[in-house]
Amino acid sequence: MKRIITIVGILIVVLGGIALVFTGCQLLPGGNPTSAKNLALLASGMLDYRDETAIAASSKLDVDDLDGKGVLTSKSLTTKTRTITRDDGTVVTIVEVIDDKNTPSDPTDDMVTVTRSYDIWGGNEKEEKIVRPLKPKSSWDVWDANNQYEQTGITIESFINNVKVSTGTMDITWRKSGDQVSVAKIVKETQAVGRNGAINRVVIEVDENGLQKKTRYRIKVTGEGEVVVHSFTYEEYIGDDGNTYMKIIRDDGSYAIVISKKNPRIVEYYTGEGILRMKVTETRDSTTGDLSVVKEIYDNEGNLVRTRNLTFSFEFVGDTVIVTKTFDNGRKVVMTVEESDNGFTVNRNGFVYNVAFQGSDIVISDEKGNLIATVKINEDGTWTVVYPDKEPETVTL
Repeated sequence: MKRIITIVGILIVVLGGIALVFTGCQLLPGGNPTSAKNLALLASGMLDYRDETAIAASSKLDVDDLDGKGVLTSKSLTTKTRTITRDDGTVVTIVEVIDDKNTPSDPTDDMVTVTRSYDIWGGNEKEEKIVRPLKPKSSWDVWDANNQYEQTGITIESFINNVKVSTGTMDITWRKSGDQVSVAKIVKETQAVGRNGAINRVVIEVDENGLQKKTRYRIKVTGEGEVVVHSFTYEEYIGDDGNTYMKIIRDDGSYAIVISKKNPRIVEYYTGEGILRMKVTETRDSTTGDLSVVKEIYDNEGNLVRTRNLTFSFEFVGDTVIVTKTFDNGRKVVMTVEESDNGFTVNRNGFVYNVAFQGSDIVISDEKGNLIATVKINEDGTWTVVYPDKEPETVTL
């Protein structure tokens, strides 16, 4: 049975550390899989996919959950139920079950099992289970000289439709200011079930004003230790208009500013030198989950040189996610994606592409790591495919 799914669902799956292996789907239109047109289509689709992944990871769910934000729908002596509505409209149900360890008069040893559940695809549910100590109170005798208190060794498990897909740990640092207790820092590490090597580490820091800075690292474990292969930083700031914005900074220095996280979502993309290259407005159909996208492309002098209208749709068929990107000229790119240590892996009926990002370039290799081509996006919105053994080609999508 086919079900249309939202882009948020796909991205949560990837960011949660699930390694999705996809086969048997047509990636690009027929013909030579290493032609300039096909490689440009692949690069375009993966660039959009990576950008969507970064925006999905900027969710504030972890901090809002720990700080107790949301609407309390029911409460008993040992169970509380709350809901939080995320910026994209997803409603997260949070159930907390408290175990007082048979010491009712001493809450400092209480443990809480937290279950967070929400739809990621139509009819498909993601569930996160976290076992942690109770949120401390300002009156507890646990605070250090800096009015901080750390809880470590917290366990995390994630499930999709009751199947465990990732496990990990989380450490929380709390701060006290008068009678108020809030999150100061979270360090979370997760690994996908059944796969070795890669660790997703997220470090969230919250300042005294509640503004968050989150850094996500993908780490490869080698015989010599841990190696960070790529990272994103998400930093909240107050704009001149007094509103709060999110800035997403890549490890190559380029960045994006999320102007609006609600529907429609508006994101501006800049080079490391602060030059606006693209503005993207996305409107999600609440019924189908499809995204209608308007891309405005700018040159280095800030002039609007091109506008493109695109549509993204996502299907969940069995254990396979299919992403379809449709251009305004009717051209389509259909692809399946797996996150890898250095970027992404895409499989087309036995032909495997490895896609990595180096600055503004998209580097595409074959399954054995041999370079196929480097794809560059130009100021006018065209794409140049640079081969290692023949003349470059420029194409329009």
